[in-house]
Amino acid sequence: MWSVRIAVRALGETQMTDVRGAQSSIDLGRYWSAVVSRWPMILATTGAGLLAAAVYLVAVPQTYIATTTVAVFPISSDPYASNRNASNILDMTAEAVTASSFKVANLAVESLGEQWNASELRKSTTVSAGADSTTMTIAVSADRESRARDGAGALAEAYLTARSDQAAASIDSVVQRDRDRIGDLRQQLTTAIERLSVEPPGSPAASEASADQQILNLQIAALLSRISSLEGVDTTGGSVLNPASMTIVAVEPSRTLALASGVAAGFAVGVIAAFVTHSRRKTVRGASDLVRDLEVDVLGSWDKPADAMGAIEVATQRLLRVASVHEARSIAFVYERGAEWPSPLAATCATLFRDNGVETTVVLADSAGAATPGVLQLVHVPPTTRTADKLAALRVSDLVVVVVARAVTRIADIQATLEAADEMDARVVGALLTPRVPEDTTGPAPQSEPADNVGNASQAAPKRERVARDARSVDAG
Repeated sequence: MWSVRIAVRALGETQMTDVRGAQSSIDLGRYWSAVVSRWPMILATTGAGLLAAAVYLVAVPQTYIATTTVAVFPISSDPYASNRNASNILDMTAEAVTASSFKVANLAVESLGEQWNASELRKSTTVSAGADSTTMTIAVSADRESRARDGAGALAEAYLTARSDQAAASIDSVVQRDRDRIGDLRQQLTTAIERLSVEPPGSPAASEASADQQILNLQIAALLSRISSLEGVDTTGGSVLNPASMTIVAVEPSRTLALASGVAAGFAVGVIAAFVTHSRRKTVRGASDLVRDLEVDVLGSWDKPADAMGAIEVATQRLLRVASVHEARSIAFVYERGAEWPSPLAATCATLFRDNGVETTVVLADSAGAATPGVLQLVHVPPTTRTADKLAALRVSDLVVVVVARAVTRIADIQATLEAADEMDARVVGALLTPRVPEDTTGPAPQSEPADNVGNASQAAPKRERVARDARSVDAG
């Protein structure tokens, strides 16, 4: 019991998966049809996007951005201590602020001459530094490549020089202060020695003078040691890793990127417009509208009158097959708006059916009734048929063929016919897609042909003459 339920469930899931896959392929087919059918629109919007990008490149001046990378050295008495990380010693955020300061820009301008001023160079500079690294990137933008390279190179050198000079000045200030302090301590040491020499040995005053002498000697030694350490500090601020003269200069806006963006944007707009217009279309443009959108098979299609006969013969063979399978006794040809009427299709189809050994009669919708046993009834429903007569014709018909005119027949009209056929329990087997004809086509409508007058092929005119005559009628149409 459980195995049967599992099998049924698996079969249902498989069928659902197949339906989803088929639906997905149909949706993709619709999208592709929309793109293919409206390729001129997509091509036009793509060209417009390319043109807009070209105009943008002409209107917006190009900016050249030169970069240089600088390694920042920690200025310390022992920069290579194993227990100290250089990135922890340096405050790269503060270093970036220093590199983009007016002081450094003013120092860089001194080596650049008149091509830069300090304020302009500072505004054109961008400095970036990682918090956990000891490298810094300096970027300078300008209207010329050479100007940008010169500005970036001069700014990097000025930053390193300013950093080195500031460290040297700070060390010199500390050393000078320590030397002055040592001078004061030596005077105090001299006084303490003099006091020790005049005081009796072992007296409290002598002990105090001796203690002062030792303390002063320790302080002087500490200051001398610090001076020695400071004088040994390397004040080199860093080095240029990637000179501006050797790096690639970026150009903004990029011509390649701007043109590619214009083409992509134009193509996207075209595709969206194609989908929107395709979804709002009102008439049948081609076979894909019938097959993919309305799910109606195309039995025959032709664009020129000279091709009509071959297409009708193909459609007739398909109808004969379907009529045989479903044991149809009546086939309705529903002519939608724009389809040619009066049409040679009625007589041509009847002739071809008879040539294939099928007794056939042709009637109009207002004369349709129950089919005579053994005789296939072809019911033709003109575009101007009243709704009641159309429904009556569909009610007595087993199969339905929709006759559609390109670019004239409205999709809504076909949908209404499909709904009416479904309501009357008539099977729509397909459509005939005909070329566009003037909507004011006039002429006498074919008369209903009584079933009693229907003969077989041997009672009618010779086969070749009838088919040729019908073909000439189609060509004339």
